[in-house]
Amino acid sequence: MIGVNVAPHPLILIYARSSIASRLGQTLAQQAFSITTAMDHREFVAALEHDRCWAIVTGTAHVREVRARTSHPIINYEIFIHSVPQTTNPFSRTAPYFDANEFTKRVRSQMKNPRDEVGP
Repeated sequence: MIGVNVAPHPLILIYARSSIASRLGQTLAQQAFSITTAMDHREFVAALEHDRCWAIVTGTAHVREVRARTSHPIINYEIFIHSVPQTTNPFSRTAPYFDANEFTKRVRSQMKNPRDEVGP
């Protein structure tokens, strides 16, 4: 499990394979989010036991598992991956494109520090 705390944002747990978690973590760290990663089931369960995360970023394959274990907001990073043609030719091959800007916007829209909502 890798932890990066770069700002006072609520902690985001990224539950994904190593290469994907690294890319997502870099994207969020550049925007000053605090992150931690879990790359397998064991690390995911351990991270939840600490109960420090505010939201979970994961892929479609893990959404059901995450929902079964926690009520934290879930952000599916896969909806931000699009196929983009490599040329203007409609028959050309496509390449995956990760829309980091929209992903970051979605994370920001889900992030509310629970301390902000606590009354006197």
